[in-house]
Amino acid sequence: LDLGKVGPVTWTRVCVLGPGTDDPAAQALLGLPWPASRLTSLGDGDERLALVFTDGAKVLAFVERPRSDGDFTSVQPPCLTRAEARLETRRAADGGLRVLRPGVPAR
Repeated sequence: LDLGKVGPVTWTRVCVLGPGTDDPAAQALLGLPWPASRLTSLGDGDERLALVFTDGAKVLAFVERPRSDGDFTSVQPPCLTRAEARLETRRAADGGLRVLRPGVPAR
């Protein structure tokens, strides 16, 4: 899964915001203010995450998705450059689809 092939052409960093991410946590992770609580439903439970594409100065785009379609919350670190955003998918013992950086065991 190569995230470098998706999103705006000019993004330089993608960050995974997991369930429960509030505005201060989003700002700490992204390095810039972003109203996650207003634009996403991440605070409403444990079932959704957001991929946020930035150019370092502003958020260019984001997509909110259900974790059941691919759980990116195991991606570490949670922010990746375009070159680092080549990921693997694996089935975990519970049958869920995990998205990971290459070489990281599924949990």
